Amino acid sequence: MSASASPERVTILGPGAMGLLHAAYLRRAGTDVTLLDYRPERAERLNAGGLRVERSDGEWRIAVPCRAVPDFGPVDLLVVFVKAYATRAALAHARPLIGRQTVLLTLQNGLGNLEILREFQAPELVLAGTTSSGATLLGEGHIRQAGLGQIILGSAVPPSPGDSPSSCRRGTAGGEAAAVAALFTAAGLPATITDDVPTVLWRKAVINAAINPLTALTGRRNGELLADAALRELLGQVAAEGATVAQALGLDLDPAAMPAQVED
Repeated sequence: MSASASPERVTILGPGAMGLLHAAYLRRAGTDVTLLDYRPERAERLNAGGLRVERSDGEWRIAVPCRAVPDFGPVDLLVVFVKAYATRAALAHARPLIGRQTVLLTLQNGLGNLEILREFQAPELVLAGTTSSGATLLGEGHIRQAGLGQIILGSAVPPSPGDSPSSCRRGTAGGEAAAVAALFTAAGLPATITDDVPTVLWRKAVINAAINPLTALTGRRNGELLADAALRELLGQVAAEGATVAQALGLDLDPAAMPAQVED
C-alpha cells in the first residue's frame, strides 16, 4: 500500500467481538475485508453464516469471508484484534498475508503489542492505536454493539537502545496512518490520527487497569463503580497511580487529571 492510497484489501485478525464489529462496518461500506481465524471449523461456520450485529436501533446481518488458511495474500492492511497474549502466534499464522507494502495495525488493549508487530514488518509500516467502541460477543458471528466510539491511531519511530519509552514520539502520523483513518471514517467508524502513540496506548491501558479489575472483583457494571463512594475512590487511586508510572516514563499523562478521565 502506498502512503497516499487507501487500503483495498483488508484482513481482520481475530473474530472476537471487536474484530467482528470492525469487519462488519468495513464490509458494509464496500471494503474487500476478510476475517482470519486459527480454528478451521469456526472459520467455516462464520464463512457460511455471516455476521449479525445488534444495536439499540435494530440489527443487521452481513456476509464477511472468513478463512483459516492465509493463502489469499498479501493484503494492504492487516488489523490485529486478538488478545494480547496471542499476538505473536497470530501474526506468525498470518505471515503469508504480510507483503513488503502491507500495513500492520493494532487496536488491541494492553501494552507491548506494537513492539511485537515490529517483529513482522518494517517500523514505518506499523501503526498502533485504540478504539473506544464497545461490543459484546453473544455467539459465533453474533455481537451486540454497546457504543460507537473513536479510533485514535498513528505511526511511531521505534526508540533506539537506551532510549526511554517516550522516545518513539519522534515519529509522526504519516501517510499510511491518514489513509487508514480515512478508510475507517468512511465506513462509519470515526478515526483520527496522533503523533503521540505511546501516550494514547498508555491512557487506554490505565483506564482499563482502573476499571476492569474492580468490575471483575465486585461483579459490578462499569458505570456502577461511580455509584459506590468507596469504589469510586479506589478507581481514582488506581488511575492516578497508573498515570504516575506513565509520567515517570516520560509520557504525557497527568495523575491529577486521570481519575476524571476514567470516570468520564
